Parts: sequence; structure tokens; C-alpha cells
Amino acid sequence: MCCGFLFSEITLRVFPNIITTDLQYHFKLLDTGLGVLSASYIAGYGIGQIPAGILIDRFGLKVVAIAYIVSSLCLVAFIRCDQLPLACACRFAMGLCTAFAFLGCLKIIFSCFSTRNHAFFIGM
Repeated sequence: MCCGFLFSEITLRVFPNIITTDLQYHFKLLDTGLGVLSASYIAGYGIGQIPAGILIDRFGLKVVAIAYIVSSLCLVAFIRCDQLPLACACRFAMGLCTAFAFLGCLKIIFSCFSTRNHAFFIGM
């Protein structure tokens, strides 16, 4: 599950780059507005790292599943947005939730494999 979530996290991170012209047309954005929309995800992702680590250590991997569901709901909300501030809020929330993906994978690697194999599995 964590690997699938990590794949979707990477996809969510880059998909605005793929649909740039559609986003600019839909929200009537200039390049600056598009940058704000893209940066809102990264801001949420960066801010979410420490709380995600604390929550995963405290409650285990079930919070990763919850974050996966919430990030999916945020994606649906983003798709249905018509206003830039709401779209930025959805992207920020997606970033917060997807911060759990990589940390969940690390939790599995550190708890299931010997220290000798950590770098190998993190690299995969």
C-alpha cells in the first residue's frame, strides 16, 4: 500500500506540469498564478513531514491509509474547483497528506529489514 501511495504522491506532484495550459485556461492564470498553484503542493508537503513522522511513529501505518484516502478526496475536490484559492488549498492539503507516503515506506523498511539492507530498499 505504501509503495502505491508513493507512486501516486509522485504523480500528484508532477501532474500540474503536464496540464499547464489547461490549468491556465481554466483558472485564467498567468505564469505567476500557476507557480503559486504548483508551490502550494510543495509547501504542504514540506510542512507535513514532521507531523507525519510523529503520527506514524505514534499510531503506526494506519495513519498512512487515512492520509491516502484524504489525499484522494482532495484530488477530487481539486478537479471540481473553479476558483484559484480553493484549488491552492486543495493542492496544499494534498501535499500535507502525501507527506505520509515516503515516511510510511521508510517505516516499513526500517521495521522489516536489517540495517545492512536499508540503503538498498530505500533506493528501490
